[in-house]
Amino acid sequence: MVFSRARLDAVIDRLPSVALQPDGSETIAAMLAEDQRHFTGLSADEADWLRGHLYAAAALSLDPVLVAEPAREDLRTTTSPVVLAGIARALRAMNAGTEWLADLDAAAHRIRFKDIYPEFRFDPTSSCCRPALTSLAELEAARVALASDSGTTAGVARDEAEGLGTLEPAFVTTKLENQSGMPTDLATLANGRPLVLVLFYTRCMNPLKCSLAITRLGLAASQLRDLAFVGMTYDPAFDTPHRLLGYGGTRNVAFGSNASLVRCTGDWSALRDRLELRAGYGAATINAHARELFLIDRTGRLFRLPPNWLAEPERLKAFAGGTDGLARKL
Repeated sequence: MVFSRARLDAVIDRLPSVALQPDGSETIAAMLAEDQRHFTGLSADEADWLRGHLYAAAALSLDPVLVAEPAREDLRTTTSPVVLAGIARALRAMNAGTEWLADLDAAAHRIRFKDIYPEFRFDPTSSCCRPALTSLAELEAARVALASDSGTTAGVARDEAEGLGTLEPAFVTTKLENQSGMPTDLATLANGRPLVLVLFYTRCMNPLKCSLAITRLGLAASQLRDLAFVGMTYDPAFDTPHRLLGYGGTRNVAFGSNASLVRCTGDWSALRDRLELRAGYGAATINAHARELFLIDRTGRLFRLPPNWLAEPERLKAFAGGTDGLARKL
């Protein structure tokens, strides 16, 4: 399904009335998931346009703190001025507190040379009495508001693993192909070890997402030889073994028994659904995605991990060891 711009604007125009409903906060929070149907068919810029409006609408809702978790992740990774402007409004509405200031400053630094007037569609027309704010000005307004409210801890991001159940045999034997063009599957790659699974794709234009994730994968794999590290592409049709090999090589992945990049050559749709992947697909490629990190333990249990754990190899090791200990008790 491909959205026309008129259809996209119609979705956005409904957001204020959605936000003001009794369950508007929950609805807006759910709509921010990258795999939601309303992102299907959008370009990357259109997906950002919609995402920015969702955050701006959340600022109008009864409980904007419900968007805190995606806001924290987007604040740390997005390079879109319109998304950041929307987040800034949501943070002011939720009285988010001083623990957000470092992320606000980093976000402002990222867009310092590409500031824009976001011009949200449901804003009143700007005038001399109500001047429009640029994205940097929205971030600064949020910073001032949050810096003066040191007593709140609203919107603290969760930093814990989420259990997603035990994997079916058909899942761990789904056909894959590695960077050398060799057929494989997750069971083979794990080889009796806990397996760390990172999602990425080579056409990602955000250096804070896929490129950084694969760089961190390579570093963690070099330090933890008793875990298997696998990067799996969101874009298996485009990311051929040759592309995977080059992408990992330029990011210092030492391919071997515990470090691989793979694409799915089996039932990709079923695999996506089982992992509950948070990626949206436009007409040509991915238009939005979360940073996604999983662990499959020795007994086949699947866990979704906070993405920043990939930068903390010892934390990954401790968590994998903890699930092994639990499995032995069971």
